[in-house]
Amino acid sequence: MALYLLATAMLVAASELLLRSCAASRYGPKEPIVWELGDGATGAALNDVSRGLWSPRPGAKDPWGEVVGQLGCRGPDPSGDEGRLVVLALGDSSTYGYGLREAQAWPRLVEARLRERGLPVDVVNGGVIGYTVVQGRVRFEELAPLVRPRVAVLAFGAVNDHYAAPGGVSDRARVELWSRRNAWSDRLRRESALVQFAADMLGAADSREVDLALQKQREAWGALDYQGVRRVSLEDFAVELSELCGAVRALDAEPVLVSMPRRADFEARKPVLPRYTAAVGLVAKDAGVALVDARAALASWPASDAFLPNDRVHPTPEGHARIADLVTDAVLVALDRR
Repeated sequence: MALYLLATAMLVAASELLLRSCAASRYGPKEPIVWELGDGATGAALNDVSRGLWSPRPGAKDPWGEVVGQLGCRGPDPSGDEGRLVVLALGDSSTYGYGLREAQAWPRLVEARLRERGLPVDVVNGGVIGYTVVQGRVRFEELAPLVRPRVAVLAFGAVNDHYAAPGGVSDRARVELWSRRNAWSDRLRRESALVQFAADMLGAADSREVDLALQKQREAWGALDYQGVRRVSLEDFAVELSELCGAVRALDAEPVLVSMPRRADFEARKPVLPRYTAAVGLVAKDAGVALVDARAALASWPASDAFLPNDRVHPTPEGHARIADLVTDAVLVALDRR
């Protein structure tokens, strides 16, 4: 029996080493991924930093050549000085500042505007490319105890929530699944070439089916009658956003909601998206939370002025500046409430 176990262990070890040497780029120890550019599949597959969700890696360079802070956020970490007020900005790529320098993104501009008014404020840019409100809730739970914000600016619902859920597993279900995982299984999944190879083999057929289905459904995602599973359904979006506002207030901070902009022609082809915008407004009204309507503010601008070239949702530097003006006013009111 002992010889059998020893032989099995040696075979497993040899297979592990062979896979690592022959397919090192695919199998073997992995760092948590640094960037996820939208569909959620890569982040869910590789990153175990945040309950299976991806996030910027401290010290890494982002696609625009800027170094991520030690909290895993874009831009400088808060100073931690006594008496310093912290504003935490949470959202997706339009909060992160996709396509722009960090200094051009609206969270950093809000910080500058507040400091011009003499307020000792640090704004933490917790936006992550590809995030939904479900991921934002997890992000808040992780960051809030570290930065202790007085105000949390929540900018979700622009586009990511309506996408089809990879593998038919919603973001809420994915978070719940990863919350039940343990450290050993996570470590094996991250480091073992054999485990990764086995997962590929077991999921190959399903993956092909999912890829074919996504090709057929991509244009249908924005329809009101889409029958598939979204990353965050309209119903869950409102619930999650409301609960996130409650979580902010439970920590004696004040939430501010932002309705983020999109190109009008994109919305026309994706009629479900304005429903997410409407949900932001309803949550703000029901919860008594300040609402920044950045979508309306940029709607009167030519698309070439409001959005990056050939882009449907990411604002230009001028668009970010306008959003910053509106958010600054709302944050000032929120600070007065606290």
